[in-house]
This record gives sequence, C-alpha cells and structure tokens, in this order.
Amino acid sequence: GAALGGWLTVGSAFGLSVLAFVLGYLFSTTAVLDRSRWKFGRKTARELSNYGIRRWFSIAANTLLIRMDQLIMIPLLPRKDLGVYVVAVTVAGVLRPVSAGFGSVILAQLRRGTRTQEKLLSQSVRATVFLLFPVASLIAATAWFLVPLVYGSESSAAVLPLLILLPGEILAGVATVYN
Repeated sequence: GAALGGWLTVGSAFGLSVLAFVLGYLFSTTAVLDRSRWKFGRKTARELSNYGIRRWFSIAANTLLIRMDQLIMIPLLPRKDLGVYVVAVTVAGVLRPVSAGFGSVILAQLRRGTRTQEKLLSQSVRATVFLLFPVASLIAATAWFLVPLVYGSESSAAVLPLLILLPGEILAGVATVYN
C-alpha cells in the first residue's frame, strides 16, 4: 500500500547501503577526531584515496561474507520467511558503518602511539558500546513503525527478529572496531 517499499530494488538497496555506510562512517570519525590538527593537501588526498579504495574492497568482501547466510538459505526457506530474515538483518546492520568508522579512528590512535594499548582497549570498548547502544535503542523504539513503512506492511514480522539481532550487532560492533 502506502509503503516506501515500491521503489526498493536491488539497485536502490545497494545505493542506500553505500549511503548508509558513508554517512555512518563520516559521523563516527568526525565525532571523535581532533579537528584542530587536520591538514589536507594533494599528497594526503592521494594517500587517503589509495587507502580508501583498498578499504572499500575489503569492506565489500566482508559484507559478502556477512550476507552469505542469506545466499545459503535461498533454497532452504520459503521466500516469505527469507524476506523477513533479510529485512531484520538489513535493519540491524545499520550499526556496522558506525563501528567501522570508529574502528578507523582507534587504528589511527594505535599507529600514533598516543595511548597505551590497554588504556585504548578499555576506552574504545566503552565508547563503542556507548555509541552503538543509543542507536540500537532508537532502532528498537521506532522499528514497529518504520520497518512496515519502509519495507511494506508484510515486513512487520521482521521486527521481532530485528529486536533479537540488535544486541548481537552491538557486540559485533565492538569486534568490528578491532578489525
């Protein structure tokens, strides 16, 4: 009916996934970086572009591995059940770009040696949980309304699996910080 799901295709889902990753990454990195020491030039742009392209392919391969379960389930589950699972996993996966961006900041701090590894480990675990928990809580609080709005009324069955997956995504986010 009135759901936004009518325009949701494989291409638009891919585009939204890339956009979500970029926005989440930008938010999480700019939220924790010391902007007073930013310097930018052609050399820096070239280095960042080279790193960014390689990192993007790494993330794309990781995403394929993360979604491999859905490919395996295609012949095993009815389409409706698989669709419910895919919607739940996709919405819960919104947390991943945030933790990936945060992980890049942690890696940069480790390379600079600005803090001991033990101190950085405890601080980053706390910060990751404190960053992801409110986002996961917002998703949980709005899922009953937004999931059917975006994916259609038949996707409302995905809300309960989504709520079950969210705590695991927070823990996976902590692990993602160290990848």
